[in-house]
Amino acid sequence: SVEGAGCLREAAGAAEKDGDRLTAAELYNQEGICWYGASPAPEEGEEGDREESGPQRLELLYASNERVAFEKGLELMESCDGDDRRTIDLAPSLCSNLGECYARSDDFDQAVVCYHHAVADFEKLFAAPFFAEKSRKEQEPYVFQYGMCFKALADIYNERDDNPACLEALTKAIAVFERLDNKAVQNELAACLNARGVVHFRMGEFRENVEDATRAIDMKKNEDGGEVNM
Repeated sequence: SVEGAGCLREAAGAAEKDGDRLTAAELYNQEGICWYGASPAPEEGEEGDREESGPQRLELLYASNERVAFEKGLELMESCDGDDRRTIDLAPSLCSNLGECYARSDDFDQAVVCYHHAVADFEKLFAAPFFAEKSRKEQEPYVFQYGMCFKALADIYNERDDNPACLEALTKAIAVFERLDNKAVQNELAACLNARGVVHFRMGEFRENVEDATRAIDMKKNEDGGEVNM
C-alpha cells in the first residue's frame, strides 16, 4: 500500500541516518516492492490514449517511486560488506527487482545489466554455506527467481531480435525450471519451451522447434486435462 511504502521509506531513512546502511537497503527494497504492489491496474482502453488518465499518472508516479527506492537500496547495499550473510541474501532480490523495474519502463540496457548482476548474485548465494542449510522448500523461491532472471533476459533479447542470445537465455531458464516441481514453475517451463521453439524456427532449426513445441503442448495437455490453449 501507499501508506506502507511511506512508512518503509521513513524507517529506511532513519536506519540510514543511524549508519545502518544494510538495514536501510533492505527497507528500501521492501518499499520498492510496496510501490509496485500499490500501482493501479490500467483501465480498459487506456493504452495508446493521447492524454494520460488519473490511473496512468498514478502508475507513472508509483513506478518512479519504485525505481528510486530500488536504486537507493542498491547504492547503500553496494557500500556494505559484500561477504556479509545479509548482503549475500539481499543482493539478488534487489538487483532483479530493479531489473524488472527498468524493463517495464523500456530501459532495456539498464535492465540487462541488473539481471546479469542478479544472476551472479544468485550464484554467489547458492554457493554460500548458509544457503545449503535451508530446506528445499526455503530454497525453491530463490531458484525460481534465478530462472525468472534468464526468462526476463530472453524477453529483452527477443525484443531486440537477438536470436542466439534469446536462445541461450531460454535454455538456461529451462534448465533451472526443470529442477523445480510445482504448478507455477511448470507454467513458466512450458512458456519457455514454447518460446524456445519459436526461436529455433526463426533460426531454421526445425527439428529442435518440433521437439520444444511438442513438449510444451504435452505439458499443457497434462495441466488442462487434454485441452490445449497455447
